[in-house]
Parts: sequence; C-alpha cells; structure tokens
Amino acid sequence: MKRRFAAICLAVLLCAAPFAARADLNCTSAIDMDTGSVLLAGDGTVLTDEYAQLLPLIPGERFAGYTEDGACYLLNETGQRVTDRAFETLLSDNGRTILFTVGQKTGVLDGGGNEIIPASYTQIVPCPDGCYLALTGDPYDAGADGVYHLDASGEESPTGARVLYGLGYFESGLMAACAPDGRMGYLGADGEWAIRPQFEYAGDFYGSYAEASVESGSGMIDKSGNWRILPKYTVFQKSPTESGVMIGQTEVTSAVLFDPETFGESSRIESGEVYFSAYYDNGLAAVYLSDSTQLIDARGTVLLDLPVDANVDTWRMMGQRAIVQSGEWGDASFRLYDFSGRVVTGPWQEIQALGQGTDGKALFACIRWDVTEEVDIDLGWRMLEEVPDTREIAILDEDGAERMPAARLDEVEKLDGGLLLRVNGRVRVVDESGKTLFQEETEEDEA
Repeated sequence: MKRRFAAICLAVLLCAAPFAARADLNCTSAIDMDTGSVLLAGDGTVLTDEYAQLLPLIPGERFAGYTEDGACYLLNETGQRVTDRAFETLLSDNGRTILFTVGQKTGVLDGGGNEIIPASYTQIVPCPDGCYLALTGDPYDAGADGVYHLDASGEESPTGARVLYGLGYFESGLMAACAPDGRMGYLGADGEWAIRPQFEYAGDFYGSYAEASVESGSGMIDKSGNWRILPKYTVFQKSPTESGVMIGQTEVTSAVLFDPETFGESSRIESGEVYFSAYYDNGLAAVYLSDSTQLIDARGTVLLDLPVDANVDTWRMMGQRAIVQSGEWGDASFRLYDFSGRVVTGPWQEIQALGQGTDGKALFACIRWDVTEEVDIDLGWRMLEEVPDTREIAILDEDGAERMPAARLDEVEKLDGGLLLRVNGRVRVVDESGKTLFQEETEEDEA
C-alpha cells in the first residue's frame, strides 16, 4: 500500500499531566517505520526521501542512509548527502569521526566525508586519545594478528603486540585482549601490552579496577595488574562503577561483600542458596536467597527486601527506582519500587524504562493487555497468550505521576525531547508537551 508522510502541526493534547513544556524535539532524529526510515527536523518536518534504513553516526549531525539496493550514504542534519560516494557500511566511531567499509576493508572519515584513513584494514578501533588501533589480518580466523597504531592523520606504526579474536573496545583507557597463547591482558592506547597477558579472563576496567581470573579463581586487579582482591573465588562480580558493589563466592550457600575503600571482606551473606547480579550502572546488586530477593548497596545495606520469586531488572534500573517482576509472564506482575520499599506504581503486565525527560525525571512505559488462558490440570501447566490489538501503554514518571494516560499503543521509544509511538504498524512522534509533530498516514486516512 502506498504511504505518504505528513507533519501535523495541530497541538494535540495527549495527557492530563503534560510533559515539561517544549516546542519540538531537541535535534534531528532518524525514525524507523515498516516501509523504511526518514529524518525528522525538530519541528517534525520530513527532511529526506524514504531510505531503507537510517542510523545515527554523530548524534543529531550525521546519519547513515541505506538504500534498497544496499548502498550507504553519509547524510547531514538536513538530510542532504555530504558526499555522493557510496559505501558498504558507515559506523559510529568516537562522536567525531566515522568508520566506513569498502571492499570489506575499513577506513575513517571526518564529518565532512573526507577520508582520513584509507580502507586498508580489517578492523579499526578508536583510542581515547583520538588515535586508532588496527588489524590487517582476519580477526575471525584461528591465527594471531599484529596490532598497528594509527595516529589521528592515519600514520601507521606496528606495535609488536599480536592478538587472537580481534580487538575489543577501550574502557577507562585499557582494552582487554587475547594473546596468541590464549592468555588475556590489556592493551594501552599505544597498542602495546599495558598489562601483560596472564589471565584466563580479563574483564573491562570500570574506573581503576577490573574483574580477572586465573587458575586459582577470580578476583579484582588494578591498572598495574596487581591483585586488590585475591583470585580465590569461584564467582566474583564488580559493578561497573568506581565504588559500587564487589561480591564474591566460594560456595553456593554464602557470598562475601568487600569494603569499597579497603577491599577487605566486610560482611557475609548466608542462605540455603545464594545467587547474585552486580552489573548495575548505579553500583547496586540483586541478591537471590532461599527465602527472599534483596537489592543491596556496596556497604551491604538492604534497599529492597522482596518476595523470593521477585526478579530485579538488571539492565533497566534508573536512578533510585527498580523494576521488579514477581509472578508469571502475562500476569500483572511488574511493579516500580523506590529505595524506601514503596511501590511507585503497579502491578502492570510489563514496565519498561524509557530514559530521562527534559525535566530530568526518569520516564517509564507501563503496559497492560488482555490475555487468554489455557490450563492443563493433569500436566500441571498454565499458558497465557496476549490478545492481539489489546495492548495499552501509559507513561509515568519516577514519582508515579501520569505523563500520558493509557492509550492503545504497541510500542513507545524515547527520543531526544520527545516520544515515538507505534500502533498497528504506524508511527507518530510527539514532543514532551504532548504535541504531535509527525504522523504516518495512508491514503485511506484521507478518504
């Protein structure tokens, strides 16, 4: 079906409690639809003809536009091609430059589409200092490849380091990498081994410390490669913050917390079984015990004491709020908690963290739908299925205030300064005042 796209400028109030007043989106945005993608200006004006796919490269400034025949072009914030040169792919680099591939080799462009580094490498990774590390061999074969250092102008120099399985990415100035003998160590921005390969596992550095493992077990190292927590634990996890939770385990019935300043064992958690996840950006950990689920901080303080079947969403915690599921999928089993133990909202059948609004408050999509239930008493199972076209989504902030009442929607995505709403395969974009900026329409809508 032929579709056209219209920017609708009438102010349509979507919610009784509006978002912080805004007139538009904060920057040019790539909008994906079933039929392709377009670029929208902040006021909802369509800037491009339809591309098969549009991807942001330098936020709000440069985009990769893929055509139906597979060619890729570099676009600016007005939707114009920066250069007529076609590429195989364009990838985000360091927010200043862009990786491109031609003939399955990779090079580097500046924002103006000028070639800084020719497409002569099988892999290029940006360094924190504006330079690059690169490989010329196949990173996916079984052989080790020599590492090259490229300065900002593309001048190449071999580093002497050789790696298996390609290059990773820098975290806190170091890159975990695998040496030809299978041991792991860390490369510095110069492409040489900053910490010699000696580990069975080398995790990313977050701040000054990283998880690492040797034959005797797992622990934590500093940027000199020295052990700050000895490798004697069968399981060890460090949250991705400088002074967040550090927790280890030698047996399933207990876990040890470490003091974030001295790194000594500070307290012990014991239960019939103890499992944990410390990979929260806010430095917390979820601990799953035989009789409860707890959310704790680096000092072991219990922030939430939850039912035993509760599951804390590891990846979508925002600020002082936690999304918790307690029950089966399809039931109204999701709640949003603050760290005093108060239920901010719920139960819902799903809660998704969207990001921060322009007023700084976290926004959440709270979702409900109708279900059909099938039960087999003899086999002891129960199955719930979502009834099509019954999904409704409300937008609430971190205080539980309604920003958009529940409406028939399939999906909500956070944009910079607004929201993308999908229903029945069609797209609408609103700013944070609730005004519709863009709506995908069909010819049937006009009739």
